[in-house]
Amino acid sequence: MNTGQVKILGPFTKEQKVAWDHLRDRKAECIAAIADYEQQLRDDPNCEGADFLRKEVDYERKLLNQISTVIKD
Repeated sequence: MNTGQVKILGPFTKEQKVAWDHLRDRKAECIAAIADYEQQLRDDPNCEGADFLRKEVDYERKLLNQISTVIKD
């Protein structure tokens, strides 16, 4: 209030809103996928697909970090 500056956290247009909604949904999917893959690895760390699951966790974490730069919540 004292500076007279405005900070907008969100989309400006309807088209941007669609993209933001998609990113918000994908962020939730990343979180769920990471939790699921990590649980599978805890249950059986030497399972046949363990290397694949670890790579998927890394991928989902990287994507989550990228999305989180835009979608803070």
